[in-house]
Amino acid sequence: MQRPIEVMGEGLGHPEGPDMLPDGRVVFVETYTSDVKVWEEGRGISVYGYCGGGTNACIVGSDGDVYVTQNGGTVGAWRAADMVTPSIQRIRPDGTVEHVCTLPEGHVPDGFKLDAEGNYWICVFMAGGLDVIAPDGTYLDFLECPHVPLNCCFDGTDMWVTEFGDVTEVTAEAPMIGRLLRVDLGVQGMEPFRGSIA
Repeated sequence: MQRPIEVMGEGLGHPEGPDMLPDGRVVFVETYTSDVKVWEEGRGISVYGYCGGGTNACIVGSDGDVYVTQNGGTVGAWRAADMVTPSIQRIRPDGTVEHVCTLPEGHVPDGFKLDAEGNYWICVFMAGGLDVIAPDGTYLDFLECPHVPLNCCFDGTDMWVTEFGDVTEVTAEAPMIGRLLRVDLGVQGMEPFRGSIA
């Protein structure tokens, strides 16, 4: 299948995790600049918030804030100018960046989602599972998940998880051993906001 593709921005440094703001703008992380960027009709791309470190992924919460997984400032050999602790950050609509919580030692956050109660379900790279964090930053639990979970999404009370496979380090070999998992959580995911670009 082929469909028209429109380039909305280029020259970006490791962009990931796009999501829609309630007003139709698109937010995404740009890891190599330590930013969360925003694309807006007629204005293009600008900085939504500077987070320091290495921004890994972002999602828009039901409160309109943008939540960011922060790897601390490393991707392979790359190092951020301003290293920070791996954590979860929040960006308010006015661009203010706030620290939500720090994860346990060795838990580097990657993809994540929110449940209906506002709890964070965070895939933690190389830690063998997902950290569960309350909206106030309190550590709630750890969901064991095989190997290296990378990202997740809710489907009712189930969670789908992509995992890298049984690896202990990222190499140039690109092994094809990852899996798609479904977990019967019994926890309802946050209703996603489905916006559109005006």
